[in-house]
Amino acid sequence: EAECKSAGNMWTQRPAEWWRLLTPMWLHAGILHWLFNMFGLYQVGFGLEREFGWKRIGPLYFFSGLFSAIFSTMLVPTTVGVGASGAIFGLFGASWSDLAVNWSLYKGVRCKVFTQLFICTAINLGLGIVPMLDNFAHVGGFLCGFVSGFAFLVQTRVDGLGEEKQRKTYQNVLQLLAAVTFPC
Repeated sequence: EAECKSAGNMWTQRPAEWWRLLTPMWLHAGILHWLFNMFGLYQVGFGLEREFGWKRIGPLYFFSGLFSAIFSTMLVPTTVGVGASGAIFGLFGASWSDLAVNWSLYKGVRCKVFTQLFICTAINLGLGIVPMLDNFAHVGGFLCGFVSGFAFLVQTRVDGLGEEKQRKTYQNVLQLLAAVTFPC
């Protein structure tokens, strides 16, 4: 029982350091770490921003970074993490949800996009098992981006005459599920 009390007091003995949840996505552990993160951002971030705009991708990036820090803090409370990897993994997750929710718009390139996403995600998650890298932050960011991508990345369909088409039922269902799940 004494161990439980001392472990429980770990959170109450320290003053609230909320800023530790925001700063990791802007700090890096050196130039090599920064370069890897910028390459990941280039791989996935530019395409998403071009497709959906900064008003959707910016908040998605920020909240994925925040959630990745929370997720990591919950699972590895004694580790201090730095880097934008969690937020970048949120963009990877959002790319997967974009592919799923806008499946009908990817005619002719579905296999190519799926393969590229699979390879990039697998390689980046694989790199997360290297010592000193926080895969918990990666997974947390990925989950947040995946769920929020369903809510924010539904594309408006346009027919050949330039008129908006009605959304498909699966798009509405996925968006509703994401909206309900996101606050959790």
